[in-house]
Amino acid sequence: MGNLFIRWDNMHKTGLDIIDEQHRGLLSLINSFYFHKNDPFIERILVPTALMTINSAKIHFLTEEQLMSEAGYEGLDDHARSHEQLFAKLIIEEQECRRDRDADRFLNFLKTWWLDHINKFDRPYIEPLKKFFGDRV
Repeated sequence: MGNLFIRWDNMHKTGLDIIDEQHRGLLSLINSFYFHKNDPFIERILVPTALMTINSAKIHFLTEEQLMSEAGYEGLDDHARSHEQLFAKLIIEEQECRRDRDADRFLNFLKTWWLDHINKFDRPYIEPLKKFFGDRV
């Protein structure tokens, strides 16, 4: 079916249930934006998608940081800084894409943003957290 921009699969899994659930929620927002991206009034979907992504990411980043803190993860400060940078990029990109009415650019940004978050920023903490928490998260 062609209504999804990105499909969730096992390569996206971290093995931490709450983190995976939140990643799937962010993915759902991206796919919903993709479904509506050709709306002639793009602001109707771009603005809510950006706001929901920002709010969902805030909860997600808070969850990650709390788990890292509880586990005594040494890379917590660096990871928290990466969250700040991801937020800044998201806000700037949303504003520019809304100004330019460029749904494709925003969609591609969200895809890269989501994949980079999982594959570049999250992978280093996964094993230490799984070792610390076991099946509890």
